[in-house]
Amino acid sequence: MRTYGTGESRYSRLFLINFDGTQEEELINEKLLDNGFQHSWSPDGEKVVFQKIKPIFAHDICVLTYSTKKIDCLTNDDFNDHDPSWSPDGEHIAFISDRGTPYFQVYLMKADGSEIRQLTSETNKIYDNIS
Repeated sequence: MRTYGTGESRYSRLFLINFDGTQEEELINEKLLDNGFQHSWSPDGEKVVFQKIKPIFAHDICVLTYSTKKIDCLTNDDFNDHDPSWSPDGEHIAFISDRGTPYFQVYLMKADGSEIRQLTSETNKIYDNIS
């Protein structure tokens, strides 16, 4: 199975589908998801983390639990948090953000959204994806 996203008119959708194209299941159909948003499955296959754009054009990091279809946002602030990726053990999520610095940096938080910490302090590097 694989996932793919599609975005149109400020709506984005995330689907789970068999490799042969059968059994397409819509996982997310949310207004104000970033078109072409980045997503990453947890190592155990139970959750998918993604970036959600807010009306103020800031991004939050959210998690969809597959079994319940419940979405929980781990960040909820005015920063641009994007490109989330799970750690191999599923305990942490790395992401890119402009929080507290004039430049985008790589951050790490626990999978529940707690203990956000900055990992980089570059002033001349552009981080566009960390997966």
